[in-house]
Amino acid sequence: MYQADPLVCRACGGPLTIVAYITDESSITRILDHLGLSPPPQQQPPPTRERVLVPVDEEAREILAG
Repeated sequence: MYQADPLVCRACGGPLTIVAYITDESSITRILDHLGLSPPPQQQPPPTRERVLVPVDEEAREILAG
């Protein structure tokens, strides 16, 4: 089993602190490209072609058909 603690510095073993969450896909891609960490194109998942919408009520619970 592979184990890694993302909040421990790989260089010195000291603690790291989260200062921001990056959720914008284009920003993440640019950062990974700059660091040379982007996966090769053949390892990227295929584009999504179908979107499925699940009906939910006003409390965000799934509405079951039937």
